[in-house]
Amino acid sequence: MSRGTKVLMYFFAVAFMGGAVILLYVAFQREIWPMTIVAVMLGALGYLFFRSASRTLLTIDETSIAVCNGFGTRSVLLDEVAGFR
Repeated sequence: MSRGTKVLMYFFAVAFMGGAVILLYVAFQREIWPMTIVAVMLGALGYLFFRSASRTLLTIDETSIAVCNGFGTRSVLLDEVAGFR
């Protein structure tokens, strides 16, 4: 993942988490309880962006390529890559 993509994902994470905090504040002040559901969803989306950006790792060894992110690992054998000699 490029540095620009990581910065953009961190920006979205902060924006969604900040929006969630503001919505929670407004929901509790004005007692608009359905707004808390939207705030929780925004918070979860912010956490998704943060976790995805902070936990990305690319590993290349003699036999395979593996990409590990915050939610799982994917790997492919080098023999299956088109154009690999």
